[in-house]
Amino acid sequence: MKCVGITAEYNPFHNGHAYQIAEAKRLSGADGAVVVMSGSFVQRGEPACFDKFTRARLAGLGGADLVIELPDALSCACAERFAYGGVKLLAATGLVDTIAFGSECGDIEAIRRSAGSVPAPDELHSALDAGLSYPKAIAQCTSNGGISAALGENGLDAPNDLLAVEYVRQIQKIAYPSARRQARRERL
Repeated sequence: MKCVGITAEYNPFHNGHAYQIAEAKRLSGADGAVVVMSGSFVQRGEPACFDKFTRARLAGLGGADLVIELPDALSCACAERFAYGGVKLLAATGLVDTIAFGSECGDIEAIRRSAGSVPAPDELHSALDAGLSYPKAIAQCTSNGGISAALGENGLDAPNDLLAVEYVRQIQKIAYPSARRQARRERL
């Protein structure tokens, strides 16, 4: 069985989310969808519109086959930690072969290039200390390398582009069970 993974808030779940799940399954050739969903609080630290149980039930009715809660400490964190939590939990299931995510720019190659452009920690800290938000600090630091220009006029300032870059970074860091199975087969 092939499964696609999605990290989401579904705050609230709507027909566009059902379409996303269906398209993720179709494009990946997956039989099932595993969703890591924020719990009681969403990424901006606000309480979710509906309780996590209602949102999970709606996600199931909308095509998700399994919904796993992303702990609040990761749900309310910066894009890097939010993406880390989602990718790590999807990998831990041992079920997910592919991860689907959206972006404003829709250019996976630009997102991959941006994922390879890591800002210098001191430059990032300086931007944050100057009062910039995390997305604006990342955008400023990566635009110096010319990478964010590939992501359109907003660069990494667009929230889903920033998350997409972080998903790619986390996918590269975290070894997936399917990749480990493939490596074992190749060694035999």
